Amino acid sequence: MTPSRPYIMRALYEWIVDNDCTPYVLVDAAVTDVMVPQQFVKDAQIVLNISPGAVMTDMMKNFLNKLTDEEKAKRLRNYPLGPGKPEDVANACVFLLSDAAI
Repeated sequence: MTPSRPYIMRALYEWIVDNDCTPYVLVDAAVTDVMVPQQFVKDAQIVLNISPGAVMTDMMKNFLNKLTDEEKAKRLRNYPLGPGKPEDVANACVFLLSDAAI
């Protein structure tokens, strides 16, 4: 039988998004080999937004392309490091669901 943790996490993530809330991940920045932007670390922790709107997906690109340059710039100011890349979020989630994250 496959582990249930990935299914439970996916269900929780979808429930959060379906209810128009923002899913976040709290990362222990003090763990060896964790690479996060240090300027945003506080008390050895960083909170990462993993909502679909915080990631530069094709849907996000299409949405931004419909905005004026001014609207686009205003929206992107909300992301100090820029929108995330889908592969970065996927890799973080895979790690967080692995036994190494326990």
